[in-house]
Amino acid sequence: MSSRTPQHLDDDNSGSLSDDSSSRTLVTLILFPPAFVMIIEKYGLRVAQLITAGCIAAGASIRIIDTDSSVVNNIVQDAGEFLNGIGGVLPMAGSTMLSLKWFPEGERRTATAFSTGTQQIGLALSFLIGPILVDDIKPVDMVNISFDPNDTISGDPGDTKQELKDQIWTYFYVQTAYAGILFLMIILYFPSAPPRPPSEVSFSQREAILPGVLKVVRMPKFWFLASVYGLYPGFFNSYLSILDVDLQPKGFTQVLAGWIGFTTTLSGAIGGIFVANLADRLRRHNPIKKLLLVLLSAGFGAFLF
Repeated sequence: MSSRTPQHLDDDNSGSLSDDSSSRTLVTLILFPPAFVMIIEKYGLRVAQLITAGCIAAGASIRIIDTDSSVVNNIVQDAGEFLNGIGGVLPMAGSTMLSLKWFPEGERRTATAFSTGTQQIGLALSFLIGPILVDDIKPVDMVNISFDPNDTISGDPGDTKQELKDQIWTYFYVQTAYAGILFLMIILYFPSAPPRPPSEVSFSQREAILPGVLKVVRMPKFWFLASVYGLYPGFFNSYLSILDVDLQPKGFTQVLAGWIGFTTTLSGAIGGIFVANLADRLRRHNPIKKLLLVLLSAGFGAFLF
């Protein structure tokens, strides 16, 4: 579905057309990580994953509620976005804990990359699923726009307003069904840890959370790594979220922009898994830092040109 908010669909109460959804997601990513760390340490990955999947399923379910009150609808959509933001905390930070608990030292880089890579693949698929379920919005002269009695836009051969609304709601229903199925699968089976630890480190006693956090924040290397990790995906994901908007003045359709986002994200996911596997195989020689610097420099150069 397009990131643009067409004015002739302003009364459609879909959460994906809300301009401040990114702000709500950012708030949840700042406030809730400490809570999930404590949940994982005290109750294990299963409980944390159940909360995550439950929030995502609840957020998707709330978003399909529609009433005659625009105020109530806005509150419902905001609540759905907020719950979905809470559900995004663990997938972004839980991969390392999963690989630590389930895999030996020589496989953890690959396991972590596979976990984060599959998330990126899911993001890549969203570039295709949206345009498949919701048609692209035809360019319209909003100054001279007029509506006919059948609620179609004069001079616009595209879908009617109601048809676009129906497609958007179908998109929401598909999201809700998918989130509900995943939540049910996690309820049925998602153990916190394997029956036998893959290594001694997997089940070793860890330092208390608060003293550990205080120790880490005093380390300059932590802030350097956190900045590198946060800035790159932050810029990249922000750019991808409005890719069709940025490319539209150049004549790119929503579908074509979706294919560009799909191939870009998929390439990054597969490349990350490949590099992580290489790092596991060559961990004693550790040439990966130099390789990553070359790849990042090549990627940066590609954006310049």
